[in-house]
Amino acid sequence: MDDATIIQYPLLNTDNLNDYYRQTTKSINEISLDCLKLQKDSMNAFQPLWAQHIKNSVDNYLAFQDKMTVLYNQICIGYYKTNYDIKINKGKEKEGSRI
Repeated sequence: MDDATIIQYPLLNTDNLNDYYRQTTKSINEISLDCLKLQKDSMNAFQPLWAQHIKNSVDNYLAFQDKMTVLYNQICIGYYKTNYDIKINKGKEKEGSRI
């Protein structure tokens, strides 16, 4: 510690520090407001396209869902009809074997 140098800084002038802070924050505030205005303008510019994109996506999904529902109903009807026909045929075979 004997070789250590002590650096002393002059006391800060708080008035200068406050003025510097006001100058820097004022420009930051203006930059932030400009950025917000730019974001607002870009949202307004792209909002109709975004709304149309969402509408198209929902319409496409609903059309797909309708097709899948019809396909599911057709598969179920075919499955039930096949099972029904098998039961009827087995019943007829049993009746034929009894006679």
